[in-house]
Amino acid sequence: MPPPTVARKPARLLPFFSTLAATIAGLAESHAAGPDFSLGLHLVHHRVDERAANGAHLLTETGWTPMLEARLTQPLPLGRLDAHLSWNDGSLDYDGRSQTGSSFQTTTDQRIWRTGFGYALPIAPTLDLRARWELEDRRRHIQGRGAVAGLDERYRQHYAALGLIWTPAPAGTTFSAEWIAGLGGRQTTRADGYIDPVTAPGNGVHGARLGARIPLGAQAGNAAQRPRFALLPQLEYLHADRGETRAYRSNGVIAGSIVQPETTRWQIGAGLEVVW
Repeated sequence: MPPPTVARKPARLLPFFSTLAATIAGLAESHAAGPDFSLGLHLVHHRVDERAANGAHLLTETGWTPMLEARLTQPLPLGRLDAHLSWNDGSLDYDGRSQTGSSFQTTTDQRIWRTGFGYALPIAPTLDLRARWELEDRRRHIQGRGAVAGLDERYRQHYAALGLIWTPAPAGTTFSAEWIAGLGGRQTTRADGYIDPVTAPGNGVHGARLGARIPLGAQAGNAAQRPRFALLPQLEYLHADRGETRAYRSNGVIAGSIVQPETTRWQIGAGLEVVW
């Protein structure tokens, strides 16, 4: 006697549930391997120093500015890719000298855009090797005061960075260290009514960057948690060599020469990041 019809229903439903379970598992696995989007709000302290060819100090700019950063990270079968975009805008206190040599204090408005991408390759269970390319667009407006005219400068600089990322525990705090080298760029200087726009090659640049990502919250060690929050302290140092001397014009007439001094830049700060 054939088995009752009712007994065959579970057998018909079994492939359906197996397929459904496999689909859900595949979606979950796909989501786990999908990209991470993050947004960070930082507070950064800047210090800029310029020196003459004989080593004499020319100026110092200092101040705190906010920075907004967006990042996309895509895991790969081996390693991961990331792309980022950041915006930093604010005012710095300027303490230097005018062209006549007299002491001069004013304010510098500074805006920095950075974009870039990188690749991290695991070379040990807790260590990644990361290489990055970055483009920086930095604009300075030194405000004029009294008989001293203002000055506008724009720097576009390409960077290469090579470093290590250390993760002592899975989904835990990470520490990073990078060496930075300039790949070339240019800078443009102008002062309305006094210096017509003049462009020169970017100075040779080198530097370093140290950073950390410290997970926050009770489930800080859970990489699958959405959203996740982290604290991001960072320190950056950049050194630009003295630039090439260029003649400049004033209202179309050659009026003198200009050069970008040797420059050092420090940035130290911290931010709060959310990842989803």
